[in-house]
This record gives sequence, C-alpha cells and structure tokens, in this order.
Amino acid sequence: MNLLDKKMILENYKFINSSFPSLDVKVVSDIHYSPSFDYSKLTTILDTLKSTPTDYVCIPGDLLDSTNVLSNYELKIKLLDWLNFLASQYKTFLTLGSHDIAYRLNNNWDLDYPISFLEDLKDMGITLGHFEPYYEDDNLIVYQLDLPLSYYYSNNGDENINVLITTLETIKNDLINLNKDKLKIFMCHSPLFLTNEKVLEYLKEFDLIISGHMHNGMICPFIPALNHILGNYGLISPNKKLFPDNAKGIKELNINNHKIYLIVSGGITKIQDCAPKILRWGNRAFAMQMDEILVNGPNLKRSR
Repeated sequence: MNLLDKKMILENYKFINSSFPSLDVKVVSDIHYSPSFDYSKLTTILDTLKSTPTDYVCIPGDLLDSTNVLSNYELKIKLLDWLNFLASQYKTFLTLGSHDIAYRLNNNWDLDYPISFLEDLKDMGITLGHFEPYYEDDNLIVYQLDLPLSYYYSNNGDENINVLITTLETIKNDLINLNKDKLKIFMCHSPLFLTNEKVLEYLKEFDLIISGHMHNGMICPFIPALNHILGNYGLISPNKKLFPDNAKGIKELNINNHKIYLIVSGGITKIQDCAPKILRWGNRAFAMQMDEILVNGPNLKRSR
C-alpha cells in the first residue's frame, strides 16, 4: 500500500541577491532514525536530492530519535553508511537537536552526547555544530547553534528562552562583521524563539535562519485551506502546546532594513518512535518534506 508517509514533498523557495553566487541548498530535518524507522525513506531522501542539482545539504537536528538506537550495531552501521554516502556527494551540515543528545529510558530523558558517533561523522567530512559551528567558503557562511538539553527540558517542559539568550551571548562575537557578499545561514533546531526581538539582535547579519523541530505543526500538507488559514501557526508543538507560532513555512523578518527569512522545515518524520505506539500509526497520514532554497530566483516564497 502506497501510504502518504512514503511520499516526499519538495518545498521550493527562491532568494535573490546579486551579490551572492547561484546556489541550491536542501534542508532535511527531523529524520528521527530509530529501530522502527523505514530505511527506504533514506533512499527516497537521496533520490530527491539527486532530482535537482544540489550544492549543500542542511540537517537542522533530530537525526536520531534518541541515542538509544546507536547501541544497535546493525542499525548504527546502516545509518553511518548512508551518511557517508551523503557526505561524499554533498557538503553536509548537521546541527544537533533535542533527540540527538538524549538517551530515553522509561519516558525519562538523560543527557547523552554520542561523541564517538559524532567523531565518525566529522571524519566523513560532515560539518557539525558540536565541533565547528562556524563555517565559511567562497559561497556562503553557515553558523550552527547546538542548544543544550537544558534549553528543551529545564523549564517545566517548556523551551527556555533565557538559556537561548545566554548561549547566544557567549558566541556573539562570532555572529558579527560577516562578509556581506556571501549568503549567511544560521542553523538552529528549534525556531520557537528565533523571531524574538532580543534574539534577533544577535542574528541581524544573517540572511536565512533554518530550523526544524516543529514537524509542520502536525498539519497535513494536503489540506491547503487549513494551511492557508493558520499561516506560520501549527496545531500543536512538540511540547504539546496548542497553535504554536513559527511552526512551518517561511516568515519574513526586517531588522534595520535588512530582510531575514526564517524557514521551518516540515521534516521527514512527524510522530517519533518515542511516542505511544497507537500515535505512531498517525505517521501514515503525513508525507515527508524536504526544502529547497534556490539562491538567485525572482523572490523568496513558496513556488509550489
């Protein structure tokens, strides 16, 4: 049976700035690799990447559903082989999300940085925020912010903006005096507070902010009326808050006459393996989503 979760939607955005070279950037978020993950979806991701010329691949977090999966040698090797091939074909960036740094036991989450696994990815040539958050080449600048587990879990189940601001304050010197002739991308797993005025003061030199985490607000993309009515709002957030903002799509921000675009990827997996099994069946109602940013198109908006 050809279920919706086997279908890939490629969401297209176009961005123009005559100072920047022409580029194609793909965003693949929230894979949530786990024992129940269908490996054929990784093949679909590669097939979609091959469908158009791709220069860079950004993975803004939650590659893993939890670090538990790495204890299964066979599953770990299959993922490493896939990532190794990905990195051999495209310049790849990986920002860690809340599930990438946590071990789950009986519905409790404990901090668990999978250093050995991350070192394997670094050796493949993947650029990780954990090791080298600032990256620059002839075409673009990418800064990857890995937030600590305390950001996600230290505030009665709510995300903690104070942890975000404190983290940004420690790196603020890395976020200024950026080359104006290069595309500047800021990657961070959670978009929840990235449009806050205090937060944007740190990000005002960037052109694009790329996030995931929100699972498209749990809205089926095949209900266009609901998508149109809610705009950037979703139905529910990962921490079970209703009608969250910055849940999906693109949002234009303006700081000192400089436009910044927040792009929140809908992600590959909508309901992760750590959810109750009865809920995981709901994945079949949601397609996978990949985002394509075409630099030097006529504008930056949905073109599908």
